[in-house]
Amino acid sequence: MIARDQFLEHAIFSANTYGTSRKAVQDIKDSGKICIMDIELQGVKQIRELARKSREEGVGEGFEARYLLVRPKSLEVLEERLRARRTDSEDAILKRLEAARREWDAGSDPANFDCIVVNDDLDTAYEDLRRFIFKKPQ
Repeated sequence: MIARDQFLEHAIFSANTYGTSRKAVQDIKDSGKICIMDIELQGVKQIRELARKSREEGVGEGFEARYLLVRPKSLEVLEERLRARRTDSEDAILKRLEAARREWDAGSDPANFDCIVVNDDLDTAYEDLRRFIFKKPQ
């Protein structure tokens, strides 16, 4: 699918390849629904580039995207959560933490994300997410 350009974005994370198919997103768009993609930072960069080309050059998918980062209160809290699950190997935990550090750094740059939701208190995080999703783009 990558070779046939069937993904809007794709990324390798923890030795696995993930992607979002163009058809799946188009189907959601055609149904009049809001498409919410859960993607890694590599994918965010690819989607940003597609949206830029669509906007500036009139090519691509013809969409606008908004970018949300959901992150824990701190990297220490994330590590505690990952270890408490007891579902991942030490190597997998370390890879996840390294990816989280990159995302944390990227989240510090306001050009990368339109909103950051801190996943600390469920009710607050949900309300922040809901407000972001249903806020009209500017």
